[in-house]
Amino acid sequence: MIWRRKRIYFPRSSSLKEDIRNTIGHIVAALLVQVLISQVLHDLWSGAIAATLLFVGREHAQAEYRWIEVCGHGRRKEMPWWGGFDLRLWDRHAIMGVLGPAIATFTVALA
Repeated sequence: MIWRRKRIYFPRSSSLKEDIRNTIGHIVAALLVQVLISQVLHDLWSGAIAATLLFVGREHAQAEYRWIEVCGHGRRKEMPWWGGFDLRLWDRHAIMGVLGPAIATFTVALA
């Protein structure tokens, strides 16, 4: 079966200002996770990786639910294994929700 790339429109009700506010909250949470893990493991890089993966997993799970709603007709069994990796469903909010904490925690780890 040949998969054709069709355009998916998944409207978000958030504005850029709301996305920035949410990203700042994600950055604060990621830095807290980084500090907590670095206190236990005595390594800022481990904290940075853990905090980044936390938000990657969060946004991946949300993309899976968007895929089920948009492409799977509301049925989870219709979703293929790559459903959460479908970049058509990763909007500005999701990308900012991953890149913001990643950049912040890796910057702290480099310092």
